[in-house]
Amino acid sequence: MGRWRLGMTAPTQPPSQHFAIGELKRKDRAPSPTEMTSAAEALTSKRAKPAATGAGTSEGVHKSDRAEKAKKHRDKLSRDVAELATRLPQHLQLFEDKPTVANIRQAIIHIDELENEAAQLRAAHVQATRQNIAYQHELQALRNEKRTNAQDLARLNNRIGELELELQAWQQYRQV
Repeated sequence: MGRWRLGMTAPTQPPSQHFAIGELKRKDRAPSPTEMTSAAEALTSKRAKPAATGAGTSEGVHKSDRAEKAKKHRDKLSRDVAELATRLPQHLQLFEDKPTVANIRQAIIHIDELENEAAQLRAAHVQATRQNIAYQHELQALRNEKRTNAQDLARLNNRIGELELELQAWQQYRQV
C-alpha cells in the first residue's frame, strides 16, 4: 500500500512501536569509559563478576556484592562451626558428616566449663603462691633464729671453757 502525503503537518512515517508503547529506544553508541574499565577489570580479576548492563547496572552490582558477602559469611560461619566442633572432647562430639548447632551448643558449654575450671585453677594457684611465699618468709626467719642460736651456743661454749679453765686455776691455787 502506498502512503499518502497530505502536508507537512502529517508525519511521513508511523511512530515507532517502541515509542508508541512508552519504552525508551536505546541508542547504539560506544561503551562509556566506566563500562570499558569495569569490563577490563572483570577480565583481569581472579574471579570475574558478571557484567551488568543497561539501566539496572548499579542494582545488579549491589545484588552481586550482597550475594558475595552473604556467601563469605556462610563460609566463615561453617569454618567457625567446624573449628568449634573440633575443640570438643571425643565423648561430646556428635558423629555426623558436618558440624551442627548441637555441636556448637556443646562446644560453648564445654568451653564455659573449661574457662570456669581454669579460673578456679588460677585462683588456687594464686593462693598456693601466697602460701608458698609465707612459708618461705617463715623458713627464712627460722634459719635466722637457728643461726643466732648457734652463735649464742658457740659463745656460751667458749664462756664455759673459759670458766672451767678458771675453776681449774683456782683449784690448783687452793691446793698450793
